[in-house]
Amino acid sequence: MNESAFAPHSTCDSDAINSSKAAKLAQNPPNKNELTRDGQSRENRLITMSVLSRFVAFTNRHPVVRGMISYATIWPTSCIIQQTIMGKNFDNYDWMQALRFSLYGGLFTAPTLYAWVRLSTIIWPKTNLKTAMTKAVVEQMSYGPAAMACFFFGMSLMEGKSVQEAKHQVELKFWPSYKVAICFWPVLQTINFCFVPEKNRVPYVSVCSMVWCCFLAYMHQLQIKKQTEVSILNEQLL
Repeated sequence: MNESAFAPHSTCDSDAINSSKAAKLAQNPPNKNELTRDGQSRENRLITMSVLSRFVAFTNRHPVVRGMISYATIWPTSCIIQQTIMGKNFDNYDWMQALRFSLYGGLFTAPTLYAWVRLSTIIWPKTNLKTAMTKAVVEQMSYGPAAMACFFFGMSLMEGKSVQEAKHQVELKFWPSYKVAICFWPVLQTINFCFVPEKNRVPYVSVCSMVWCCFLAYMHQLQIKKQTEVSILNEQLL
């Protein structure tokens, strides 16, 4: 049978379906508010995606920003973790201490670490195991001790201590912390310099520093606790 014989029926069926849809739309027209909300929602999603894509592109062009964001987030987190381990909770967390960790990590540690990573890459451009171990050893003899001393000194100043008190804090805490650091950082930094792309090296260190920062916070808080106990004892003796 000729297929064209069915064409008029198919056309009639299609016309009937279209007429039915038109009748339904006429009976239930789209709500203008709903159309407006849908349009705004799509527009907001597009704007959000555009902002995020531009931000990612910006951090790819400027890796130091990525490191600063990582440190400004991870260091206060590690501070809260350390306080939790010591028995504190949401009601009595030292939020100002967490803020100090965030500011110091984001505005000082991340930029200086990025500068060291860039400098070490220029001096030792290869990415083999021997070069990575060399960078890690040199770091523990140069940047590492300086960064640690700056941490104890800077955090003490941010707490309102005098310069002499800050120097005393460095004298008390530097060597015990450094002895742990030379066992902790060389292995992690060897992995960093050998396997991690340069643009991600500062964020990688920031993640590793969560554990390290918990230790530094513990050392810092331990000294404050000792000073408090000594002050209470002196008051009782007097």
